[in-house]
Amino acid sequence: MLHIDIWADFACPACYLAKPRIDQAIATSGHADAVVVTYRSLELFPDAGAWPCCMARGSSQWPDPPADSGSPRSEPIM
Repeated sequence: MLHIDIWADFACPACYLAKPRIDQAIATSGHADAVVVTYRSLELFPDAGAWPCCMARGSSQWPDPPADSGSPRSEPIM
């Protein structure tokens, strides 16, 4: 019996996308009946708050637009 512990942040897109690939790899291995997978929660960015760090206003990864450029979010779609 093979036991696999997977630590993942389920809010993380890469972690979310990896799950079906892991499941597929186990299913096609020919030993799916001998594999036990335990998913465990891991918070990658515990200080991120309610929004992902890359979307938080004022974050260094998403700087506020200059005052004269206008924000794409404030402009009407049509």
